[in-house]
Amino acid sequence: MNDEIKLTFEAARDTTKQAITLATSVLVVMIAFAKNFVESTKGISLILALLAGISFLSSIAFGLYTLMALTGEISNSSEKTTNEGKNNIPSIWTGEIVDASAVQLGTFFFGLVFVVFAAIFNFVNLDFIQIVIIRYLIFLIPLFFQMLLPMLQWSSHQPLLSGGLYEEVI
Repeated sequence: MNDEIKLTFEAARDTTKQAITLATSVLVVMIAFAKNFVESTKGISLILALLAGISFLSSIAFGLYTLMALTGEISNSSEKTTNEGKNNIPSIWTGEIVDASAVQLGTFFFGLVFVVFAAIFNFVNLDFIQIVIIRYLIFLIPLFFQMLLPMLQWSSHQPLLSGGLYEEVI
């Protein structure tokens, strides 16, 4: 493997580890202040905080999966080179790595959005807006998980974003 490929894998690994560290840090802070937050929270803020925690946990899980996919790509390319005699160049752009990384960063982003809105609704008394948001959350949460579930079921033979389900939907 040449130096350029090594650098791309190191950059992908470092980005993934940084997102895992940030998600873990925010989750630890949320858990540390959970008692104070639950006592002073009303309505939608508690639901949004729980959704943020779930989003950060799933971001951590998909980050670990991304790291395993990166390792697997390097391992698979070296096995194919030695066993089949072909020069298979590893890439960070395989479907499995791209899909896992996209889900990791997406769930991290959703977690941040949920935390910001939980903080806003905890400090501002907007009863009417909270009722509207609850109605939309009741509708949007199942859609969010319906979007995530197929991503949990991809295979290395038919990646989600670069074929398969994505092309079937379009």
